[in-house]
Amino acid sequence: MTHLQELNIISGCNELDLYLPPEIGNLCHLATLKLSGFYKLSSLPKEIGDLSCLKQLTLVRCGNLSSLPVEVGKLAALEDLDVYYCGSLTSLPAEIGGLSNLKRLNLSYCSELKFLPAEIENLKALEVLDLSSCHSLTSLPAEIGGLSTLKRLTLSECSELNILPADIGN
Repeated sequence: MTHLQELNIISGCNELDLYLPPEIGNLCHLATLKLSGFYKLSSLPKEIGDLSCLKQLTLVRCGNLSSLPVEVGKLAALEDLDVYYCGSLTSLPAEIGGLSNLKRLNLSYCSELKFLPAEIENLKALEVLDLSSCHSLTSLPAEIGGLSTLKRLTLSECSELNILPADIGN
């Protein structure tokens, strides 16, 4: 299975609901990983950072997922990071700034997300940032103004967000 390029797992696999095995890091050709409905999943294995060919990582309805491992920052080929309806996610690691090829970051419906790291400014390829329904988001980092390739920023229903950074127009 080391030549597997796409892995989609949808809820219903009760044992997998609890954890993703560290051996996931052995799938060296994996380009797409989609996990949906892993309500009990509380963390991803650090070996996720070994997926050097991963271009798309989608985590949907992983209700207990409170953070992403710092190793996510090692996913140099990643272009699309979708983490939505993950209601326990409170923050992103600073290492997310290492995703130099990331074009799309969707964090919609992560209702406990409180802030974005300043290192977001290092996402020089980012074109789309969706923060819809991030109800606990209180501010955006000033560094968001440095995202020169950003084409779409969605901030609907961010009820705690009171002000946009002055640098947003730069």
